[in-house]
Amino acid sequence: MKHTPTIRAELDRYLQQEGLSMTEFGHIAGMNRGAVSAIVSGNKSMSVNQLDLITEAMSLPEGHFYDLFIENYIIDHPPNMRRIEPFLFRCAELDRLDAIRRVVGAIMDNLLYSPKLFEIAEELLVQGRHKAALLLYEGVAEAKIHSFSEQPTSDDMYTQQVMPDYFAWFGYEIAHYYLQQGNYNDGFKHLMYAMLKSHIINNETYFINCMGLFVRFQVHATPEVETEFHNLIEKVWLSNVEKNGVVNRCE
Repeated sequence: MKHTPTIRAELDRYLQQEGLSMTEFGHIAGMNRGAVSAIVSGNKSMSVNQLDLITEAMSLPEGHFYDLFIENYIIDHPPNMRRIEPFLFRCAELDRLDAIRRVVGAIMDNLLYSPKLFEIAEELLVQGRHKAALLLYEGVAEAKIHSFSEQPTSDDMYTQQVMPDYFAWFGYEIAHYYLQQGNYNDGFKHLMYAMLKSHIINNETYFINCMGLFVRFQVHATPEVETEFHNLIEKVWLSNVEKNGVVNRCE
């Protein structure tokens, strides 16, 4: 069985190597002796803020222990969003997208955490950290798609009502991000997805926003994408005409 190293073992080794007491190290790190002792003894987990203080005090690069933090406190542990949320924001600050991927992969077996990840992603978008936000959106989407394939007959209200709305919304956000970045292939792909979802859930606001975004970047659309867009518009139009009982007037 492979032994996973721990941050507390690394810290304990450093203290012995440098000949520092917990009190002395606490002064260097800006932490009290009790907190250092609890971490070294394993009686207390640590926050990402404490981890950063310890890392700096050991003269190591920012984020040096993030992989170990994930292994020691997130993987194979019940997800604790009070610990995970600030860790994700800190990873975004340091552009540690690899760490964000690992966290999302570790906790998304349980879809109950998806609304919180959406909130975090939305805040990251506001902060301009689009790549980090995109990882959260896509992680939730992949997990939900997998869930649908395993439970296609679920009648859960959250699944039937809330998630489709989320999908339409984040599909638009992802499309907007990709198009702004000049990644038109992925941008239009997500935009078509968002338009279709918006139509399915009958959300006119989302649908109109998607149309506006397409018009904004239409000059970059391939002929195939333009055809797909116009076919979808016609499909929605015919659906609305039929729903209103006036389909014969259009034949």
